[in-house]
Amino acid sequence: MKSNRSRFIALLLSLQLIAVQGCSLFKSDYATLEVSDLTVKVNDLPDMQKRTLAQSEQARKQLIEQFKKAYALAQAAEDEDLHKSDDYKKRSAIIEDQLIGREFSNRNLEFSPSNDELTKYAADNKAAFDADFTLLAGESGLKATDEEKNAMSLQWADMKIRAAKGREAGLLKDPLVKSKLRFELANLLANLYAGLVEDRNKLSEQEKADYIAKNPTADVNDRKKQIEGLLQRLKNGEPFEKIADEMNEDGTRGIGGDLNWTMKGKMDPEFEKAAFALGKGQYTMEPVRSSFGFHLIKVDDRRPVKKDPAAPAAPGASAAPADKAGALEEEIRVRHIFISTQEADSFERRLIDERVKRAVEDATLKYEVTAPADFKVEVPGFNPNTNRLRQGGGSMGPMRGGNPSDGR
Repeated sequence: MKSNRSRFIALLLSLQLIAVQGCSLFKSDYATLEVSDLTVKVNDLPDMQKRTLAQSEQARKQLIEQFKKAYALAQAAEDEDLHKSDDYKKRSAIIEDQLIGREFSNRNLEFSPSNDELTKYAADNKAAFDADFTLLAGESGLKATDEEKNAMSLQWADMKIRAAKGREAGLLKDPLVKSKLRFELANLLANLYAGLVEDRNKLSEQEKADYIAKNPTADVNDRKKQIEGLLQRLKNGEPFEKIADEMNEDGTRGIGGDLNWTMKGKMDPEFEKAAFALGKGQYTMEPVRSSFGFHLIKVDDRRPVKKDPAAPAAPGASAAPADKAGALEEEIRVRHIFISTQEADSFERRLIDERVKRAVEDATLKYEVTAPADFKVEVPGFNPNTNRLRQGGGSMGPMRGGNPSDGR
């Protein structure tokens, strides 16, 4: 019996050892940042950025730290199993298609699908496009017209066709492409992790109430009551300028709330709408809420002025036939009594951001990333020691401009 029990214990211990070894053998793709990875990434940057990196050790070290942070957060995301989520799978598939399609295009400049091919591909794969559309368009996709959505479907078809060609050419096995894809997916995981941390650190109603109790200016209702009290003082006969000089929470305190002359298209839309509805000498009989806070508005004067034909149109305004040299538009001299809602509007976002920042910093300390202390950046024809191009130094001369869209 002893012999059998001993063998059982020995077997159990060996299984435990294998389990421990199995765990230690797992190594994330984002645990190590190689010099070759950095070189691949830098080669995609515009020439000006590459020259800066070539001559600045500090800039290179900052770049290394940025990538180490992304890799650390990617590991944190893996520990949360975010790489197994449907969201990651959908987004990573699009990222892979975009990268492979782009790489194939760079190596096959003559390739270009015809409009008929794009239209047919989009029609044959409508369900797939619809599934990708929200991820590709973001919030702006909610307002997209049928024409805009159709144009995007052709762009999507172009991406998918080029990606298929790239896979056929074996680009997924190319070390350079694999390195670029790893960077892209690390950033995706880092962003997903940051989103997860943000969701976990939203303020409870009690936390918001506690903050407001300690910081009265964060209470939007209290701010509204304050401006309503000032309106009552105004209705009781106190001079507008006197109240503005006493209470305004901006640079117009001390000058009677004077905002000078203004015309349409220059101010907050809600403020402007209320101001231009007033006659000379009138003030608003209700508080006006703008993106800055609560206002009581008074118009001191109105006058016609010649319209500047070179001036940009107000947002949302269409050019009218009368908009020509010599045409007139109205200008008003306006002042306000102002109570800011900046703290009330921003405190929740600020506190969440602070929590997320701390969590991200903790993750970057917890998940180690092995990386070189420095790396060399080669720019043909550029001597970092003299900060200028060498004579006859290749095709990347000083007149060649980098394409900002290439700075991936």
